[in-house]
Amino acid sequence: MALNNNAKIKNIPYAYITFRVIHITFSIYITLKGIMLIKGTFKEPQKRTLLEIMQIVFIGFLLIVMLFVTIENIIHTASYINKIF
Repeated sequence: MALNNNAKIKNIPYAYITFRVIHITFSIYITLKGIMLIKGTFKEPQKRTLLEIMQIVFIGFLLIVMLFVTIENIIHTASYINKIF
């Protein structure tokens, strides 16, 4: 059902562009917050358990994936705007 609604949004250029811009902004915000969280984690040296180290590595991996998704969304939106206008 959600895919069907997204397909309907894509038929209205201004709604689709607005949707993508909001998605890009939110993705950049989440990525920056995650980077600041990991940066703050290493400010004070302390002994960490294996589980904590695995969590930090997992969050770092997810941030890299989120960064690639954000870049892909920016490229997709720019090419969509170029195609429409």
